[in-house]
Amino acid sequence: MAHQSAVKQAQASVPDAEVTSLTVWPTPANPLRWQAAATTNDAVYTSDVNLTTKQTEWRELNKLDPKFIEPLRQSADTRTFLDFMRFGSADVEEGQDGYTLLLRDLRFNLRMRVEVDRDLAVRSADVRWF
Repeated sequence: MAHQSAVKQAQASVPDAEVTSLTVWPTPANPLRWQAAATTNDAVYTSDVNLTTKQTEWRELNKLDPKFIEPLRQSADTRTFLDFMRFGSADVEEGQDGYTLLLRDLRFNLRMRVEVDRDLAVRSADVRWF
């Protein structure tokens, strides 16, 4: 019942009408607080869902730039992470030698740091929880 309430609350407050997917999951030790994530073609959103106050505040996060997707699929480590990541955000830092990508799966707070060169070839990848 709490899951259904969290889904309804998230759907009613989602910030973009073009949502392609939406999910909610409980926070540890509190059945009245949930996390939500939603994606559109251009953005990813996350929110805390509080079933007691009925408040839901969405935050927009950066989505992975499409120019990086195919190069990341060329590496087994990064391909596995991309295949697993359903609700993901990405921050990109440009440096002199290439880019540092910080990928995050919102469902599990699973993170991957990827170094790519100027030709977008993966140089290194490191996965971490939290």
